[in-house]
Amino acid sequence: MRNKFTRLFTEPLIQFLVIGAAIYGAYALFGTPEEDFRDTLVHVDSNRINAFISEWESRWNRPPTQQELDGLIQSYIREDVLYRQAVEMGLNEDDPITRRRMAQKLEFLTGDLAMMVQPAEGELETYFAQNQASYRQPDLITFSQVIFDPDTRENSTLDDAAEALTQLQAAGEPDAQSMQAGDQFMLQSDFRSASEADIAR
Repeated sequence: MRNKFTRLFTEPLIQFLVIGAAIYGAYALFGTPEEDFRDTLVHVDSNRINAFISEWESRWNRPPTQQELDGLIQSYIREDVLYRQAVEMGLNEDDPITRRRMAQKLEFLTGDLAMMVQPAEGELETYFAQNQASYRQPDLITFSQVIFDPDTRENSTLDDAAEALTQLQAAGEPDAQSMQAGDQFMLQSDFRSASEADIAR
């Protein structure tokens, strides 16, 4: 009987199963507990979404469409997942570029904190008086435009425009009827309290 068990444990398959069971049991007793499922969630709150919108508006001078905003959110989620996976794999360790970027970021933050000192009496008022132009709101412009299409009117374009201008000036503030003097066009004809940047767009 003893020889039978001895021969049984000398079989490579049995040895493999025994070693595997021992490793599994040791990991169950002493291994690292599984990561909380909440750590796998990517939170995209309203502040993050508003930051996406502000960044898009500053770059493209218009708010993003719903499809574009969804794309920004999906791109952020993908980047966050890849970043977490890279950190888990230890790709951020002993990386000179990552170390340099983190050091620069810390220097930037601590530099801003070092500059946050209480201004002296009257210092802010003096600075504002010297830099009022930087805080001045842009001028707002209100106007209406009438278009005369030279492709349609050909040689009579300037004469027709001059005649319409005389009539509009005599009529005073333009109304919907007087604005029909020109030709149809796709652009906006009336602007109310618009900035130069809005009109240029």
